[in-house]
Amino acid sequence: MSKSALLLSPCTVWAGPQAEWYDEDRIEATDNEAKQTGIYFHRQADTLAKGGQSEGGLDQKMAAMLQHCSDYIKGPLLSDIENLQSEVAVRICWESDKAELLPNVKDRRYPKTDYVWQNGTADLIGTYWLDDLLYVGDWKTGTTDGAEEQLMSLAYAFCKAKGIQSGALLECLFVNENGVWPKVYNKTWEELCAHAAVMRSVWSSLKYSKQTVPGPQCTALYCPHLAYCKDISGKAMVMAMEAPEGKPQVSLKDVNKYRVTDKPVSDEEAGFTQAIIAAVNRQVKYLTNCNKDRINKKNGRVTYGQYEWSDGNDGFRWRKPKES
Repeated sequence: MSKSALLLSPCTVWAGPQAEWYDEDRIEATDNEAKQTGIYFHRQADTLAKGGQSEGGLDQKMAAMLQHCSDYIKGPLLSDIENLQSEVAVRICWESDKAELLPNVKDRRYPKTDYVWQNGTADLIGTYWLDDLLYVGDWKTGTTDGAEEQLMSLAYAFCKAKGIQSGALLECLFVNENGVWPKVYNKTWEELCAHAAVMRSVWSSLKYSKQTVPGPQCTALYCPHLAYCKDISGKAMVMAMEAPEGKPQVSLKDVNKYRVTDKPVSDEEAGFTQAIIAAVNRQVKYLTNCNKDRINKKNGRVTYGQYEWSDGNDGFRWRKPKES
């Protein structure tokens, strides 16, 4: 359910039954490092939430993050939340409006089931004692884009699985070496039902969705199909045919003959793929620097839809502008 926001984006081709997804072993090392950091933090946070101790010998940053995590659990969470549980899995069939708890699932290893089910795990779940609301919290060590939609999907699924009709207190818990920064969403039962209705409609349309719609969501929400997106590949072809002198020239003849693919059937097709990549990388770097100059030297902005590409503690990236 972490892909709920991506599912509600303009493009849903990535979620179709036959869509190809990334081979995680081939993702850029820096991306994998961030992912592994997040996985490790979540495992240690689960231990802390269950009353255990985090491992010793941690680097300074991770040790600080886990200390802030422990302090937040022992402070705001245990004082405000009853029956606090960690790492609780659930699945929902949006079309039939049925949900089930998955008590035997550990480390997000969901059972292989029919395509109709969407799985998810709540980092934290309990009851907000003041208003008797369902509480769902999610730790974030990186981007928080899409957290609201993810939390709403989880909250609705748990309500259906538990047979309750409750509003929900949702918390996106961004944590770094400086502290825990909660973002709170108060949702009524009616708002959760409205979210479910949209999810149901989109899910029902997936089998018919054919048109790709590139946009900031491709990277901001980590589309798992991006490497195979034909729309992106098509734009890359156009850029590659404009490669400067001294670089492999991509001809229209070869565009019609070879594919851009991670499974080339010949040395020439592998070479064609790399020629496209080299040309696109050159143009991408140039155009990226142009937009950086627009922001840094011309006081301009780079916006598209609900997103803005801007500089921050995590570098230049797409993000939703902060609410004023």
